[in-house]
Amino acid sequence: MKHKILTAIFLILLIVSCKNNTMDPSSSNNDNDNNNKPPIENPIKSTVINITLGEKVDSETINTKLDNSFNETGKYEIEIIGDMTDTDLKALNSALKAKFTSPSIKLSLKLKEANIPNNTITSSFGEGYLSSIEKLILPDSVSMIENDSLSLLPNLTELELPENLIIVGNNVFKDISKLTSLNMKNQILEIGDNSFCQLSSLTSINISDSLKIIGRYSLSGAKNIKTITLPYYLSYIKEYAFSDWTSLTEVIFNENTAIIESYAFNNCTSLKIINFEKASALFTYVFVNAFSGINGLDKLYIHSSAQVKIDDNVFNNVKNIIIKGNRNDFVSLTIGGDLSSSKIYFPDIRNGSTYQNYELWKGFLRKSGELWREDQILYNQTI
Repeated sequence: MKHKILTAIFLILLIVSCKNNTMDPSSSNNDNDNNNKPPIENPIKSTVINITLGEKVDSETINTKLDNSFNETGKYEIEIIGDMTDTDLKALNSALKAKFTSPSIKLSLKLKEANIPNNTITSSFGEGYLSSIEKLILPDSVSMIENDSLSLLPNLTELELPENLIIVGNNVFKDISKLTSLNMKNQILEIGDNSFCQLSSLTSINISDSLKIIGRYSLSGAKNIKTITLPYYLSYIKEYAFSDWTSLTEVIFNENTAIIESYAFNNCTSLKIINFEKASALFTYVFVNAFSGINGLDKLYIHSSAQVKIDDNVFNNVKNIIIKGNRNDFVSLTIGGDLSSSKIYFPDIRNGSTYQNYELWKGFLRKSGELWREDQILYNQTI
């Protein structure tokens, strides 16, 4: 009798379980969801040549390691550790040039822990396969990248510059239109002409604090960057250096800005605020047309102790000029352009001050024979 009761209970539970599975669609849906999920992409397998362990940098070794790292993504990664000779560099170049004949085959090249002769990247580095490089990590020991090196990297999306890089020559990283982030290390002193240009995909940039000179057209075309504070030691900005930053709304110059050449900020069509408030340590000369193509500057900040010479037609139709500091600090300021509809603010001159006097300011900043109207001069306020 007991056996029959247990059998009956088992059959009842079995029927209920089957019924629940039939009525609840979640089980079958989950199965379908799992079937519809895309396959997990195989990661790029590490391909390391460790010279310090006695491995050689030659075509046979490179090809064997690359063949063993094949993956479904069609991407490859090679890393070299140790001291490389000129012969090693030539072998690497020859093997990769033969392997990566099409830019559709992507390569990550990691050399962070490698050392190369003279700590210098030359124009022969990467010759023949640069268009395949998607990620590039350069040796930390490199201090100089020579002219015309590492030019034309149309598929580069990730770049790690050396910790000890000081000089970047002309035409380096000339076409890097897919790069989204640029982080310069704090040792870089100079960027040559046409380097780091065509930055159309860039969304973030960190410029070296030590940078002193930016060459012609370098850093041009970063159309997605909205604001930038220039480095403390930057003194010389050459023609078209920041041209075509069409989303840039504000630029802040630092203490040591000395020369801004013509068209340095050409076609920065969204620019509304230019701040020279900190540019007081040296004489600053802004060439004619340095900010050509601006569609109506809203605010121009200048410190009263700054020595700034601004050519005519640099800030046509600027709406508001804000002079920080007090009258006793003024050294030398001249500004050109059409100021007929502008306002000039002196937020640090308080009401009742002896400096609240139209006769003191009617010709301030103006060319000979040109005067401010009294209603254009505002004290003890800013915007």
